[in-house]
Amino acid sequence: MISFIDQWYFKLPDNVDFQNKRLKIVGKKDRVRYVPMDDVVYEILARRRNMKGLIAPFPLTYSYTLKKVKKYYEKAKIMNANIHTFRRTFGSLLVQQGVSIFTVSKLLGHSSVTVTETHYAHLIDANLREGVKVLESIL
Repeated sequence: MISFIDQWYFKLPDNVDFQNKRLKIVGKKDRVRYVPMDDVVYEILARRRNMKGLIAPFPLTYSYTLKKVKKYYEKAKIMNANIHTFRRTFGSLLVQQGVSIFTVSKLLGHSSVTVTETHYAHLIDANLREGVKVLESIL
């Protein structure tokens, strides 16, 4: 039997939209969202797509991803991290750079902005403090 992740792997060529530079992500309860690719991701996937014998840029299975993540965490000497750490870091960095909580919610595929606020509101508070400091420097 093919697992959900393996099914996504076999559909991967259809989930990479090179023309519009975006990825189709199928999440919980088969919810679909589209996430834009930056230039680095686009370049890596395009290069891998053109390698002979690959039907997909890489095997996006849980075991393959976990193996690669562990390898790079060990190489970087990062402790107590897992695959979900990337997702939290992605969301945190966006919020800290002033990206709207609505946009972060959509990119992460949360069911509502409230879910995103629950996890990232403390970072928004820090941005507000920085905004007040800017005002202080003007006055």
